Amino acid sequence: MQHDDPFDHNQFARLALSVASEADRTPLAEDSAPRAPGAYLLFLAAPLPVYGDFATGRWPVYAGSTTDLAARRRRHILNLRGVTGLRTEHFQASWLPQPTFGAALHVEDVLIAELQPPWCRPPLRGWGSKSQGRTRVAGQRPSAWDGLHPGRLWSQQPTDLLRALAHVALLEVVANPWRPPVTWSPLQDWREVADASGPVRHCHAVTRDDRSRPFTSLAGGLS
Repeated sequence: MQHDDPFDHNQFARLALSVASEADRTPLAEDSAPRAPGAYLLFLAAPLPVYGDFATGRWPVYAGSTTDLAARRRRHILNLRGVTGLRTEHFQASWLPQPTFGAALHVEDVLIAELQPPWCRPPLRGWGSKSQGRTRVAGQRPSAWDGLHPGRLWSQQPTDLLRALAHVALLEVVANPWRPPVTWSPLQDWREVADASGPVRHCHAVTRDDRSRPFTSLAGGLS
């Protein structure tokens, strides 16, 4: 005998994406993150041609979750101190508070799966890393992200090899972005997501024309 699943992942995904598309964006430097569990998106607008359209502020460069959005905002600002090529004013954030950390994790999973932010993709993970304590300040092993933007106060300087590999990985990610084929269609209104039926689509390669569209609207059946 089959039983109905009380948790509908596709309905949750549509709701999460709808909320994300409608959420206000505020400068990362602005103290606007609530003291609550939640997921969030970071948008980068900086003179960094290597990031392609991800540096225009149209598409999120990172998605994350946390037990305290306000604390995470402060940590990200600390992470940016002294790094190469990035400043706090280059970023805007969409804060998506949730009732529990478990819900925040699930929203984060949806955002990463659907939007594929470059700093969340396997070759470039590490932006979310944090210092592991006072005894390891300035001695923590650098991540691939540190290879792109060295200078975090608590991280070792990346080797030339790590920096080269990180930049190659970034070029590959930017050259092969992903997006859901229907979710981000600008031809339909995001409100239709709530009424759509069918499973969530897997991502597919995005075209140059697709990348010129801003991250604003959600639409269509997700399959």
